[in-house]
Amino acid sequence: MTGKPISHEEVFQYNNGHFLVDKEYQFARRYIRFNIDELCNLVSSVVAKGTSTVSKVAKMEKVEGGFHKALLMTLENGTEVVAKIPCPNAGLPMLSTASEAAVLEFGEQYHHYSERELI
Repeated sequence: MTGKPISHEEVFQYNNGHFLVDKEYQFARRYIRFNIDELCNLVSSVVAKGTSTVSKVAKMEKVEGGFHKALLMTLENGTEVVAKIPCPNAGLPMLSTASEAAVLEFGEQYHHYSERELI
């Protein structure tokens, strides 16, 4: 499912819910600013590693859960990469990533879902 185009500022913001108490505080805790251009360059270089061609990021879709942001990045050559931007209020990034990876592995192994279906 593809949504409407959003601005860079909207990528940094939390847009996936509402809060009954301390709304501004809760949104501020989930606001994560990062260098989008640098992330795109990093993804392109990692995908190109070991090859002679570099494919640029052609499309980026933001997916949010309760804490982390995930960016589904599609390169010009069709390769899809998921970049996860951890939110500080979700706990240690290493542990939350390990938990998410375990859920993906469980879904693939026992329920025959693809990673794309689980995202």
